[in-house]
Amino acid sequence: MILLLDKLFDIADLLIKKNVPGMEVLKVIGFSLPFMIALTVPMAVLVASISLYGRLAQDFELIGYSSCGISLFRLSRGPFIFSILLFAGMFFFDAYTVPESNHKLKNLLFDIYQSRPTIQLKEGIFNQIDNYKIYISRKDEKTSEIKDVKINEKTKEGYRIIVADKGEIYSEKDRFLVLKLEKGFIQETGKDKEILRKIDFGKYTMKIPLEKEDVRKIRTSRSDREMNINMILKDIKKFRKKAEVEKYNKYIKLQIQRLEVEFHKKFAISFASIVFILIGIPIAKRFGKGGYGTAFGISLFIFTFYYICLVGGEELADAGKVNAWISIWFPNIISLIAGIILMKRLN
Repeated sequence: MILLLDKLFDIADLLIKKNVPGMEVLKVIGFSLPFMIALTVPMAVLVASISLYGRLAQDFELIGYSSCGISLFRLSRGPFIFSILLFAGMFFFDAYTVPESNHKLKNLLFDIYQSRPTIQLKEGIFNQIDNYKIYISRKDEKTSEIKDVKINEKTKEGYRIIVADKGEIYSEKDRFLVLKLEKGFIQETGKDKEILRKIDFGKYTMKIPLEKEDVRKIRTSRSDREMNINMILKDIKKFRKKAEVEKYNKYIKLQIQRLEVEFHKKFAISFASIVFILIGIPIAKRFGKGGYGTAFGISLFIFTFYYICLVGGEELADAGKVNAWISIWFPNIISLIAGIILMKRLN
């Protein structure tokens, strides 16, 4: 729910203001969930371990086990084996399910924007679409009506300016962006801005062609977060071959670095399930006697630290300032060392 809050306002905006059908909004939520699950499962492991061992400590059962010669390491064997199995399952989930859902989410949002072009047009500024600059003063995202329209088109001779009081905008599949304008004029100027001709109109329909190749690229191309692990390894190999043929320039280096960041993330986030078991048990023994609320509070604090380190490391690695491996695995390494030290001390 905490992670969903980030998208809650966007979802409400799509449903209420932009009048997007409820089924499409549910699909947006559905395709957003795998990414959230990838983050919440390790946190759930941390909450579960602190809750379980905190309860054992609260009921003095840990003292009972210790008096029988059963160590904390032995007590953690079952959850540790479970966390390894969870790591394996979450790795395949992160490596294949999450990228595919991200790709489907992008195409779904593209379909929504295509069917309601006013969503992507901002009020009060010139919106660039190919050779056209479109300005609208006000828009109704439910009806696709637009008011106070100004369009600046760059032509071979100079410029073509279209001004209209109001109009309607919609898309014709993936081929055209159609504008039905009312009460306005068309003014054509040369390159020196001299007026060549001016035409007044009551109604005027214009079509802005959408390049099929551009649409195809949007639908089929994948960012690093939309690539499964096989695609990432294939692209890394391709860029390294390119680097051998051409000069090893900064652009190629950054591309390889970003792909390596995403590659390590698929392992590191899943591995957090194992790390959080190791760190959760000793924390529970010392601080987990306050029940589920305390367990959740401590878990949230630890996971916030982990997430900040992960996001910060990713940003630094994407900018080429830190090695991809170090930046992504840093929070796991710190947490793992802390967990082992605490386990040894409390054992």
